[in-house]
Amino acid sequence: MFKKIKTTLQQFIEKEDSIDYLEFKKIEKKWKEKISKQIQSNAKVVDFINGDLFIKVKKTTWKNELVFMQTELKKNFQTNKTQLKKL
Repeated sequence: MFKKIKTTLQQFIEKEDSIDYLEFKKIEKKWKEKISKQIQSNAKVVDFINGDLFIKVKKTTWKNELVFMQTELKKNFQTNKTQLKKL
């Protein structure tokens, strides 16, 4: 049940150094700059793993809206090191 602090801290540090985490931070920053406040209040970037961007939405209607915007989002959130495979 309890984990050693050293192990937990080491996992946290490794995560911060990973390419996916760094790309996630870049995408998160772009999200705040490029996406409208209305969408930001209903959808949030949650994670980025192996080219997959995970977005959490409040309602399924917003999921559908983002599906329609998928190609535009992929274009806007490409980074130098990685390409978005899917949302």
